[in-house]
Amino acid sequence: MNRLRIFFICWYLVVSAGIVGGEPGKAPRHLTLQELIQRMKDPSHKEGVRRLLGRELEDRAPGTIADIEGLLSLISQEKGEIRQKAINAISNTVDLSLKHAFIKGLEDKSYIVNAVSASMCGKLKISEASDELESLVKRLGPIKGVVESDLERASIAAVFAIGEIRDESNIPFLITLFDKMRGYEVMALIKYGKKVVPVMLDLVTNTKQDFTREQAERVLLSIRDPKAISLFEAEMANPDSPSRDISMRVLLNIDPSRTLPRILKLWETEDDPVITSILLNHLDHYQITDIRYGAFSEKILRSSQKIDFRKKASFILGRIGGEKAKQALKDALKDEDPLVRAFAARSLKRLELHPVFPGK
Repeated sequence: MNRLRIFFICWYLVVSAGIVGGEPGKAPRHLTLQELIQRMKDPSHKEGVRRLLGRELEDRAPGTIADIEGLLSLISQEKGEIRQKAINAISNTVDLSLKHAFIKGLEDKSYIVNAVSASMCGKLKISEASDELESLVKRLGPIKGVVESDLERASIAAVFAIGEIRDESNIPFLITLFDKMRGYEVMALIKYGKKVVPVMLDLVTNTKQDFTREQAERVLLSIRDPKAISLFEAEMANPDSPSRDISMRVLLNIDPSRTLPRILKLWETEDDPVITSILLNHLDHYQITDIRYGAFSEKILRSSQKIDFRKKASFILGRIGGEKAKQALKDALKDEDPLVRAFAARSLKRLELHPVFPGK
């Protein structure tokens, strides 16, 4: 009885919604996307009917510019679940011939229409939208607080779309957004991969603005594009390169198992304090216990003039272990700096409680 009742309720909703159309004596047909949109705009429909229409709507893919415009109009007028259903429908678009409807949407007065249009420009990688996306970001202005409004969502969507399209002519514009978009501009630049590396390296080595340099470093340290590896390797191999240190750090992020031994070899021939610092920081941060780095750490602990280097070396030796490490740590108990002595004592205590047998 309950099943029969549910059937009639569903049948009533379908008929009321008008999802199935047709003429008497003919096979029923599904409504077109335009007809569904018009019925959803009909204020006489009850909420349950509108939700049923929305479920049908979100499974459709727009096939004409009129479909896109109708959905964008529905998105601008509705709120909540109905708006989301329309957004889901428009996200089904795969036909690039409809791109001009999204480019036009970037100039709409509705911020939510701007946001959806920008997202679709990025998803479909509509390169013709680059200028309009820049204009939209300029019109909307910087993000000032927590992302809560349609205006802020539109601004972020436009910045992300610029990143997805990866038009190199947009890179200078994204750089001008440093400190204005709460890091979203950095995420967009990361998507450029190899294309953005030369520009970011130049900013890191030549800019006088600390924040710009820090943001450029953030971009570089987040790049995982295998095609960019050769660029960083060339910088790392050049002792005169001003961007050598950042290139080493980037390569350690991308492929640490291959890069770390190469940096150790550079240190053995150059004994550069910058290389020393990079090695110590990586060994310390990632808790490396490879015995290959024991001799390096012992030498730093015994001979470095920098207190911070000696502290880190003593801490690293407490993880690597071995007789040579223990002896170096015992000698460090006589170090002139009390912090180095304390770190050495702590590492020796660690090795007593948790003996390490390198190579086993």
